Amino acid sequence: MILTGPHIAAAIAAGDITLTPFDGATNPNSVDIRLGATLRDHSGLEIDAAADAPLPPEQPLPAEGVWLRPGGLYTAESRETFGSSRYVPIVHGKSSIARAGLFVHVNGDMVDLGVVAPFTFQLVPTAPILVRPGMAIAQVTFWTVSDAL
Repeated sequence: MILTGPHIAAAIAAGDITLTPFDGATNPNSVDIRLGATLRDHSGLEIDAAADAPLPPEQPLPAEGVWLRPGGLYTAESRETFGSSRYVPIVHGKSSIARAGLFVHVNGDMVDLGVVAPFTFQLVPTAPILVRPGMAIAQVTFWTVSDAL
């Protein structure tokens, strides 16, 4: 079952969910997560590049933002560090960001139980879009787990 916003806030207060920084604001069943301070541009990589090829360098994401180009591929971490040993986090793109033409993750939206870390967004713009550090770009929901078969 999915946790509601008040239950997410209570679980953070109880230490069952780690979410830092957290300003106390929740949505009906999620918490917004924001874009961090750096960006990697993977757009120039060769199509046949090995999966273990070195990552492109991180670039600072200036306060005034950066325009992402359609057809490009970028990665960036969330500003927040989050996770839980009790609840499974799942990251969803915000609908307002999707309507602006930006996919915020292509796959890998479920965070493993027990992992507490920033989330790596896979940013794929379908239209030019200006991104800034700290902008609310996605939401995270938390789900209960069951050992019953």
